[in-house]
Amino acid sequence: MHTTEIVVPAQNDLAAGLKQFLSKLCVAVTIFLLLVVLGELGSYIYLRFTLPTVPYADLRVPAGYLRELRESVQHQYLPFVHFRRRPYQGRFISVDEQGVRQTLNSHCNEAGSLKIWMFGDSVLWGTGVVDRETIPSRLARLYNASGRSVCVKNFAEQGWVSTQELVELLLQLKHSDGPPDFVVFYDGTDEVLLPQAGAPKDIDQSYYRFRDLLETSQAEAKPGLLFLRKSNTVRALNLLSQDIHRRLSKARPSLSPVEAETIAQALVDNYQKNLQVVDALARTYGFQPFYFWYPTSSAGKKPLTAEERDFVRRDLQGNLARFQLTQALYEICRKVHRPNYFYLGNALDDERGQFYLDDAHLTPEGNEIMAEKIFQVLTKTKTNASP
Repeated sequence: MHTTEIVVPAQNDLAAGLKQFLSKLCVAVTIFLLLVVLGELGSYIYLRFTLPTVPYADLRVPAGYLRELRESVQHQYLPFVHFRRRPYQGRFISVDEQGVRQTLNSHCNEAGSLKIWMFGDSVLWGTGVVDRETIPSRLARLYNASGRSVCVKNFAEQGWVSTQELVELLLQLKHSDGPPDFVVFYDGTDEVLLPQAGAPKDIDQSYYRFRDLLETSQAEAKPGLLFLRKSNTVRALNLLSQDIHRRLSKARPSLSPVEAETIAQALVDNYQKNLQVVDALARTYGFQPFYFWYPTSSAGKKPLTAEERDFVRRDLQGNLARFQLTQALYEICRKVHRPNYFYLGNALDDERGQFYLDDAHLTPEGNEIMAEKIFQVLTKTKTNASP
């Protein structure tokens, strides 16, 4: 009868095996961490070199203007309107404590000054030009040249739509010492919003960003690994995936003429409902409202320069559906008839030379033309302000 001997490992053999295992584990963890660090570093470099190009980098602007434009675009969160710029003081761009850009030639401390509040997006705010060349500053200068003291406030902000402007008007009426004499809404291409599944009908340009931030913050409150989404590696992989998909995708989303007209009509209806609310506020507070629809290089009959044609080409290639919707929207707005509404989409049709910085932002000369158009309308209107 045979017996099987049970060999019990010696204590020193267990210790040696454990030591060998821990040594290999340390090497594996070190290599893994090294790969993570190298991946993060490589992704950081990739993200740094794939940042969007600075707008207007090739334009003849004052030295330091582009730097100030980048620095001044830092936003602060504000209730109801979502965001405004933070206070900023530069040589070419100045933003006060309320996030409102400086308007030159404006005399708000003088008794009897005509009070004009202006609302709009980055076109009215003055992206691409210095403080003295924005439309509100140009308008104030025209009033001063005519011998009329005026207080013009530029409540515009980059990316705002007319609903946000309406909310800002309501807030200013609630908290200001008194109503203005004139309220000017200056809108256009930022009203062009393609509908998305699951999104409300009336949204602003920043809706998806704030929605995603809220939903992400709620998800991150739960245990998990969602924090990895913020790593450079994941961000770089997502960006690279989007770029590859864009390059490989041959079909570009487009709209049929019927689809474009239907969506555009809904946008115009929403815009006009906002104007109806402004009209109601005007009757209550005693100011006079005016609504201007600004031009774009993608619509109208202006003889375009080579640079301006390039803007149109890039818009057409970048987002065909939005380009089609813009043209349909401007065609409808051209035919809108309502009190104190003025279509300026054709205001540059007889102008030669470059007036566009991109699809909608204008050169100082373009802003001067728009300010003159607004000035002509406002000066034909009687006010209760002291002369």
